[in-house]
Amino acid sequence: MATREEQIKAHDLATKLAPYAWNDFAKSLVEFFNKNNFLTPKQIAAGENLVRKAKEGDWSASDEPLKVMPIVGQQEPEAPTYNPNEEPF
Repeated sequence: MATREEQIKAHDLATKLAPYAWNDFAKSLVEFFNKNNFLTPKQIAAGENLVRKAKEGDWSASDEPLKVMPIVGQQEPEAPTYNPNEEPF
């Protein structure tokens, strides 16, 4: 099982790759992360290389990047709530 740091690194990479999902390899890495909640060290190295190439080549991002699943145990931020009985600041 991946450590928390490895999961965070994989999540960050998947987020960077998501706009390039028109590229089959980028799409496969994001989908793998979404399914398994980790990437192998070889996948991370290849994905980082792809991000570097995308930046160097000024690749265009897709209009709708793939959604990246949150890390297991990561909670979505809660929307603020309004309480009319609460004193303002």
